[in-house]
Amino acid sequence: MRAQYDSGLTAGQIAAEHGVDRTTVTRYLRWTGLTILRRGPRNPKRGVAEPERAAEFRRRYEGGETLQQIADDHGLTRERVRQILRKIGVPSLGHRPEHCQQPYPLTDAEVEAAKLYDAGTPPRELMARFSLTYSQIIGAVRRMGFEVKGVRHWNTLPNDAEITAQVCDLYRAGKAATEIVALVPSLKFPETVYRYLKKGGVPVRTRRGRFRERRAA
Repeated sequence: MRAQYDSGLTAGQIAAEHGVDRTTVTRYLRWTGLTILRRGPRNPKRGVAEPERAAEFRRRYEGGETLQQIADDHGLTRERVRQILRKIGVPSLGHRPEHCQQPYPLTDAEVEAAKLYDAGTPPRELMARFSLTYSQIIGAVRRMGFEVKGVRHWNTLPNDAEITAQVCDLYRAGKAATEIVALVPSLKFPETVYRYLKKGGVPVRTRRGRFRERRAA
């Protein structure tokens, strides 16, 4: 087999002559310390784009079409089109609006949530009301041209001394935050209760302390 390979035969031809598979011939040749070389005819156009097709890619890409549009017309992948353009020296045009996928139309729930968000409704309340995620709400707000409000905006509490006193009294009486939310109609989330407690100067009970109070009662 080594002599046949040195004479110019390929591993496949040697395998056909001896009635074995090509892998066996390759293994025997490597045992003799031989490095297997690629032989036989090769496609000279392998990995190289035809000049006419490459010129068409360049014309269409610089004209505003996306890589995906060019790839779909020629049965290629977007990455292959990018490689061909890079080989002929076409630089990446970067982020362009016409190369982006057009955004999906907003649903009625997203439009209504964005309007309520701009009017002052907290995101958590909108999430529970419309079954939307925070990203969906913020995306709808930005697409409708409204201003995105920061965390500090929603942490601002109304200066209502009556609600603060009511929350503090209920908490001192042993009520939990979830129970206070159910008793005070203006409250929606337990986090708001703790913010009112902080505003009223009432220390928050620890979990262990709360359990001790219940046992004592």
